[in-house]
Amino acid sequence: MVPSARADEIVTSSVGAASLDQPATYPANLTIGTFSFSIPSWDTLIGASVSGYFGNALVPTTAPGTFYIGGVQVAACNVTDPCYSADSETAWSYSFTPDQLAVLQSGSADFTVIQTGDFQIQTDTTTLTLDLQVPEPATVALLATALLGLGLQRRGARK
Repeated sequence: MVPSARADEIVTSSVGAASLDQPATYPANLTIGTFSFSIPSWDTLIGASVSGYFGNALVPTTAPGTFYIGGVQVAACNVTDPCYSADSETAWSYSFTPDQLAVLQSGSADFTVIQTGDFQIQTDTTTLTLDLQVPEPATVALLATALLGLGLQRRGARK
């Protein structure tokens, strides 16, 4: 069985190294937020995806930058992209490769951006979704029966 579960959401409006009247040096490393979640020890993480929006209800665009979760690049907005100059929010999404899932095993992952130009980073809700493989009930029952049998065997050997 492979259920998908929303792991966590980060809701932000704006962060940034500079606003219109406050110049800064670029690139600027910024933390937008931290995803926090738990993966039960009996489940296996087999996939993950993240989706969000550049811009928000107040400001539909964002400053240019490259966005990361746990060090894995998940999105980018350049000055030539719609996210920099659109009239409405711009959706984006990313699916982690099997090799990248290790960054999610700890139960938390920072959502960061390397801002590369003026204005503020504007984001809206960003959602991390985990795909977990849950053991089948028959497998769990078989394991429980085996453990019970081992326990009874040990008990009989002691008598």
